[in-house]
Amino acid sequence: MENENGMLQQIKLLLQEELRPIRQDIQALKQGQELLVQEQAGLKQGQELLMQEQVGLKQGQELLMQEQAGLKQGQELLMQEQVGLKQGQELLMQEQVGLKQGQELLMQEQVGLKQGQELLAIELQAVKAKVIDIDDKLLRLSIDVENDIKPKITTLFDADKQRKEQLDRIESQVSRHDEYIFKRLK
Repeated sequence: MENENGMLQQIKLLLQEELRPIRQDIQALKQGQELLVQEQAGLKQGQELLMQEQVGLKQGQELLMQEQAGLKQGQELLMQEQVGLKQGQELLMQEQVGLKQGQELLMQEQVGLKQGQELLAIELQAVKAKVIDIDDKLLRLSIDVENDIKPKITTLFDADKQRKEQLDRIESQVSRHDEYIFKRLK
């Protein structure tokens, strides 16, 4: 009976040892998923800041366009000062080039953000695949326990029950013999 209890303890310890790395893997995956969620939130905040900056640049561009309209009016009024107006036009053109370059940089940053989001999506899919794999392993392990280990434990409990019943019968027989002997001694 002690051997059976020892065997049960050994089986229990073996199961705990087999489950420990799986539990650790699950914990690591949860932590990785939390980090991905945090990183995604940071990227969203960055994207919002870039969008706000883009709005500011558009407003600046609108102001420059209004300024350009004012310069055209001034150009019409000051036709005699063509040289000055040409210099003003050159400055505006340089500013436009700078704005276009800024817009191109923003567009490149947007592309980078989109690529980052795509990478995050791919990584999230990989994490989901690992979780599914772990779920499959847990299912297989529970099926193994159900089909292989549980019948063995049931058999052990049945054998233990039969031994107890046999000991009870022997004890009742011994008690009857003891009573018989005590009656004869009296």
